[in-house]
Amino acid sequence: MKEIIIWDRNYKIKKEDINMRLSMYNGLKFFSILIRDNMLGIKISEFIQTKKFGPNIHRKSSKKK
Repeated sequence: MKEIIIWDRNYKIKKEDINMRLSMYNGLKFFSILIRDNMLGIKISEFIQTKKFGPNIHRKSSKKK
């Protein structure tokens, strides 16, 4: 199976990309996804998250002065 590395989040999935593995860079590391028929015409950015979700993302430090 062929793998393509992509940095552009606006890349639209084409008919030639079906059954291929695309690796997209999200700013921290590469995420690999397998392209299927139902993904045709959709931008690859919809399948890769770039933000962290969780309870302690912006935790304030408690420094005493």
